[in-house]
Amino acid sequence: MNAVKDLTRWGLTLFLLLSISTQHALASQENNSQKWIIKLRGSQTSASNNQNGYAVMNVKNFKANSRKKAQRLITKTLRLKKNKVLENMGFVISQDLGEAELKALATNPDVAYVEKNIIWQTQSEDAGSDTELPSHNYQNPWIQDVLGFSSDHADPYVNSDQTNNVIVAVVDSGARIDHPYLRSALQGNPAEINGQPGVDDDNNGFIDDTYGANAITRNGSANETFSSHGTHVSGIVKIVRDHAINTHSEARKVSILPVRFIGDSGQGSTAAAIQAMEYAAARGAKVINASWGAKGFDNYSQALYETFARLYAMDIVFTVAAGNADFAGPNNNDITPSFPANYNIPSLISVASVSPYYDYKFNGSFGLESTPLSAFSNYGVQSVHVAAPGDYISTNGGNGSGILSAYSAFGPWGNNYIRKQGTSMAAPVIAGIAGVIRAINPNLSAFEVKELILSTSRSVPSLNGYLKHAKVVHAIDAFQTARSQRGGSSNPNLPQNPVIAGGEDSEENSGGGGCASVSHLGGGGGGPFSGNSLGLLGMLYALSVLIKARRKKNMSR
Repeated sequence: MNAVKDLTRWGLTLFLLLSISTQHALASQENNSQKWIIKLRGSQTSASNNQNGYAVMNVKNFKANSRKKAQRLITKTLRLKKNKVLENMGFVISQDLGEAELKALATNPDVAYVEKNIIWQTQSEDAGSDTELPSHNYQNPWIQDVLGFSSDHADPYVNSDQTNNVIVAVVDSGARIDHPYLRSALQGNPAEINGQPGVDDDNNGFIDDTYGANAITRNGSANETFSSHGTHVSGIVKIVRDHAINTHSEARKVSILPVRFIGDSGQGSTAAAIQAMEYAAARGAKVINASWGAKGFDNYSQALYETFARLYAMDIVFTVAAGNADFAGPNNNDITPSFPANYNIPSLISVASVSPYYDYKFNGSFGLESTPLSAFSNYGVQSVHVAAPGDYISTNGGNGSGILSAYSAFGPWGNNYIRKQGTSMAAPVIAGIAGVIRAINPNLSAFEVKELILSTSRSVPSLNGYLKHAKVVHAIDAFQTARSQRGGSSNPNLPQNPVIAGGEDSEENSGGGGCASVSHLGGGGGGPFSGNSLGLLGMLYALSVLIKARRKKNMSR
């Protein structure tokens, strides 16, 4: 940061131009063949008659309808293209469409809209490494001081109960499935583990998906070899699971399913993200963690929103990173939304980061001094629900700062664990808590799990004016409350507005936010048949928000 501050105005301009050009070069290398996401009409979420939100079609009818329309579309328009049908979501992914195909799609009665595939990129900030177990309170003291766990050391080698389990899917850059810290908690696929190499033994469309899956290639497990982002995120879910086992034996049912949609280049796409989330749902995930996002209305994807909506109908809880600071500083998501964190899904929890701060006190003791909002964390009193530790700061030295978790480049030549900081680290804390809640009380709906987490979180006055609930999550209180809840209430309908955001200062910004997040490298706006667009629903909502803000300002004059 100091180096950037010292740049001259010309130097800073040159730096930004080089950065942008480098990103687009990377994007072109990753995306030489342009993919398109085609939404089939009649298979998307649709407005309900009672005006209370959106209704989703019956699952069986949904798939049958998607399959029929997709086959007709491919036969008539896309038969010379490389296509992939996602019948569970009502999408066709097609490649290298020309002007003739796009014109035909624009007038096709089976097509609702078309989006260009977006390219995303991880941006992770490391803060050191270590050989100590990340579940040790000395390394991550916030486990006890903020989440409320006991000082008892957690056993990191307790195997998950694979017979009646609660799957937490980490849709990210994969995970090192052979990492000694992760192995005991990973969700295996017996049909593939005991099957023949190179064969889709369970006929789910993924070959050799032994531990998670690779949604980019649809061939192989989720094994991560590059960024360590997904490995680190998975390790944080496991930290919560391990400590919960000490007091709640049901936590053994929690298992982790890594699903890779971000490749070795550090890039992923909307099409791959949709396939990854579809895979996670098909494997029975009860919680999906999305530690990635992109800033600005320009990065709204109707296809990705509808995927979240579809999986919400399957009773899934979503924990999503609120986003991190970029060159402009931390972002107010109420004004300039970050996606998917700003999707208006009732079971989605948008998570900010706090940095538990440890220092010497007046009496000479050393301990937790405060839990302020992290300097890099996005915020929003309308759109960001709650906070969790995404950083850790100590003035005592030794164990440094950042969240310690599993490292993909582990081995005899280096440390097994690495420190990272970001809202990407905060989201899986809550994903782990949500998984344990669903293990303790399977009767709770996805929306009830979210409401329980928010209601049992503890107020932090310094967060007033930054977060909707001005609270930091508290694991033990959430678990104890879950045990006493009856549950069984149905999930509410989807709200009319697909996005939680607004204000006349809303702007279209490409590029993601800060460390441990994912940024958008793809193209800009246009209509629903050109480029990545808001979609008709999103554009109408954004317009209504701007009009309301303008009226409010005029009335106050």
